[in-house]
Amino acid sequence: MHFGFLDPNASLGRRYSSLGLSISNFDTKLLTNASSSIEVFGDVCNSEIKKTILSLIIKLQNHFQSSKGLVVELISVPPRHCGFGTGTQLGLSIAKSFCIHYCYPFNINELSVIVGRGSRSGIGIAAFQSGGFVIDGGKSNYALPPPLLIQKKFPDSWKILLMLDNSKTGLHGNDEKEAIKRLPKFEKKISSHLCHETLLRILPAVVEKDFNSFASGLNEIQRIMGNYFSPVQGGSNFLSKEVETLVGWLTKNYNIAYGQSSWGPTGFAIFESHELLIKALNDAKKERLINSSMHTVICEASNVGASVEKLNDS
Repeated sequence: MHFGFLDPNASLGRRYSSLGLSISNFDTKLLTNASSSIEVFGDVCNSEIKKTILSLIIKLQNHFQSSKGLVVELISVPPRHCGFGTGTQLGLSIAKSFCIHYCYPFNINELSVIVGRGSRSGIGIAAFQSGGFVIDGGKSNYALPPPLLIQKKFPDSWKILLMLDNSKTGLHGNDEKEAIKRLPKFEKKISSHLCHETLLRILPAVVEKDFNSFASGLNEIQRIMGNYFSPVQGGSNFLSKEVETLVGWLTKNYNIAYGQSSWGPTGFAIFESHELLIKALNDAKKERLINSSMHTVICEASNVGASVEKLNDS
């Protein structure tokens, strides 16, 4: 999940700088084999994903000056353009597999550039590398992705309710680029405030497992960033009105950390315990706040990076 930027206008020379969290239950899983040709298939592999994977492999072939192919069976992949960083996870998974099969060096920063990831945020790259709660240092003038500054284990007892609106997708591609161009200037004093909240409220709270301070800090960042991006997502802090309504009800009745991941439409509510989350979810269902276009998923932080399992010797 992407929680927001700290300095979109590079007031000190480094643009964006992000904070986010790696989560469970939305894994990208694929089975690959070395091959002289390229083959992509799988029950969850639609035409868009297949085209993306083909393009990724070709980029890797060009980078390594190789004619070697790859057979890819896609087992699972999170919803595309919904705030899960699916493009980054898929791109790095293909790159990692290609390098392992053919004994090429896997430099995550270099290959992130090759597969077209990390142009703004380094959260997806950091999540792939190490998992947990992560903060990147923003983009300088160099081509490399933002550096990972901090990675901390997220408290296991804090649980996450994700709210997905199946009727919408977040901004991406050229639409995302054009939307960013239309955003107003981000004031330096606001950026300083966000950095202050991150360094002296959110980070210590994660380390000390102080939920109230964590929620206070993250909600402040989400409020400010939501207001900043609202002009390009319908005048609201949330892309989905249904998600916004459910989050609004939860904030009035429960102590939560809440917001929207990236461009949405996925919203999140972090609870201090599993018991509180279940009670809130049951109460929301009684209030009929979850309609047919929405579904909810309970998950938790993933405090480890991507893993590779060798199934045979071929």
